[in-house]
Amino acid sequence: MGGEESKEKAATSTVDTDGAIKTSVVTAGRPKHRKDEQYTVLWVDENIDSNNPDCKNTLAQLHIVVNEVKQCTKWEECIEWLSMNREETFYVIVSGGLGQSLVPNIHSMPNLDSIYIFCGNQQRHEEWARRWSKIKGVHTSINPICDALKLAIKHRNQDNVRVSIIGVNEGSSNENINQLEPTFMYSQLFKETLLELEYGEQAIKDFAKFLKKEEYYNNKKEKQMIKEFGNTYDRSNAIFWYTRECFMYKLLNEALRTLNGDLIIRMGFFLCDLHQQIERLYQNQVGQYYGKTFQLYRGQGLSTTDFTKLERNKGGLISFNNFLSTTLEFHETALRIRQISLPPQHPSLAISYNNIGSLYSKIGDYPQALFYLKKALAIWQNSFSPTHHLIETALKNINYVKNKM
Repeated sequence: MGGEESKEKAATSTVDTDGAIKTSVVTAGRPKHRKDEQYTVLWVDENIDSNNPDCKNTLAQLHIVVNEVKQCTKWEECIEWLSMNREETFYVIVSGGLGQSLVPNIHSMPNLDSIYIFCGNQQRHEEWARRWSKIKGVHTSINPICDALKLAIKHRNQDNVRVSIIGVNEGSSNENINQLEPTFMYSQLFKETLLELEYGEQAIKDFAKFLKKEEYYNNKKEKQMIKEFGNTYDRSNAIFWYTRECFMYKLLNEALRTLNGDLIIRMGFFLCDLHQQIERLYQNQVGQYYGKTFQLYRGQGLSTTDFTKLERNKGGLISFNNFLSTTLEFHETALRIRQISLPPQHPSLAISYNNIGSLYSKIGDYPQALFYLKKALAIWQNSFSPTHHLIETALKNINYVKNKM
């Protein structure tokens, strides 16, 4: 490998407010600036050209999903990034030609989450791609790759949530209190301290200024969101901002997962507002599900040790160091609450099913979308006349998804 030459070409790309691509030379292993997320996309293609309109569009689309995108024109450069940044999680997008040489050399690397083949001839590359489990798709356009990346990062975020399991008798004596899990204690101390503080308008302005100064977001859409946040945020719309598809939930959940004290303190005003809004919602709805049993489902991030401890500690506490992760999860939570408090054929349940189905359709998970949209249609058909506008809407949504499939 060409050592210094390969490091120089492993460049970081950013999209300016006017849509122009700026490429900065970055030495592998030394990120340009501090990041809110430990995810990096490596785009590997010998034909990458910063002046090419198609390349500009590809980078702009990728930057909407993830901030860090490294361009590699040689597959050896990709290996260097993976080798020198072991603590980060990488997603690789590679051309079909380079992919056949690159994939066998990187497939076993633990910090590589998934690979996407971006080529001009899908049929030609699908056959060899099937042999490698980390290859999640062969595509001829960037849009389905971006949709798949969103879903992969969402699942990674869920699996990385820190879990503290507190036994039913823990904390009841001085002897046991010294054995409580550190992450649980730290998060409780942060929470109690932050909720006691008073925050004014200046805290919001300082946070927006901090985001711009730290260059957390390098795409036009997020810059506009930050500007809008600084101009319009108030204490009554914290849940709106958290469930919106933007920088806020990614930044907050990353701060809580990693217990980043500096960032948590800077976001203290938002945590306080969000806590108070959720608490009010809970108080309004607690009577509907008091005494009910909830089932908890979790991905591969729950280790065997944690699962065993969970089984042993019925009646204890389980603490997750994050809030709701996406708009989709917000609607899924609303659905669970409605399922507890309403009869199975209630029209309000159909609204939740329809919303969730529409969101799955947006991210390209059409089988899941169809499942929920059909559940919504069945309830509405049972509740209204065949000409009702909700039934017409449901049928249109289902037809759209079927056409996509």
